[in-house]
Amino acid sequence: MLSKDWHVTIRHFLYLAAFCLCFFWGMGHFFPAPQPVHGPVAILTPSPAEHEIHAIEQSQKVISQTLGGVVSVLDRPGATVFSKATGFNTAQSAQILHGAKPHTVTKISVSTIAPTPAPLASDDLSKKIYNAAYAADTKAINETTTKVDISQQETPTSRFGSAFLTNGGTGLSFAAYRHKQIDINLAAVLNNNHLSPAICPQYKIPHTSLDAGPCLSISHGIQFNFGITEQF
Repeated sequence: MLSKDWHVTIRHFLYLAAFCLCFFWGMGHFFPAPQPVHGPVAILTPSPAEHEIHAIEQSQKVISQTLGGVVSVLDRPGATVFSKATGFNTAQSAQILHGAKPHTVTKISVSTIAPTPAPLASDDLSKKIYNAAYAADTKAINETTTKVDISQQETPTSRFGSAFLTNGGTGLSFAAYRHKQIDINLAAVLNNNHLSPAICPQYKIPHTSLDAGPCLSISHGIQFNFGITEQF
């Protein structure tokens, strides 16, 4: 006859197994590719696979820093104020504030600017057409400039990110479903050394890397919290 504690442990294990199954099923069926950007410019962006791998690496780094309570001296004042206003801890608040900006890639635009007005041959073309054309071409080349513009262009984020819950939970998330400004994020969050699955239907905040909305997690029972997901 199994004890009550064993029944609870088995039930949590089944919840976690179901979550993992849904997580990897979603990853296999909804694995994204960032939307291509069309235009006469060079966009320095990694391939879709590299983008996802980089996002996982960044998420793990952020999760490690947050669980370790890492907050820089410069970020601490703003993070403290945000923490008191929202219920997130200071380390979570610092990471959320970092995500309050769009995900961008470097855009390089190169254009050739011809001289104005266009050079005209001043000699009698009927007698010296070669010399006049040569002089005009040389003058045009000498007066032409090349403009290089390097800027940051907003791009779609990865489906992978870091989830922060107001109960202190922090962990890896995956956007299993996306539609316009709505993401349904599945997450595995760690809180007080206890790993819990969570599902968060969230709103994608425009011009940031953040999703925000309610989260349902299973940690010693079902809990409802507010959550923010930072995506990369």
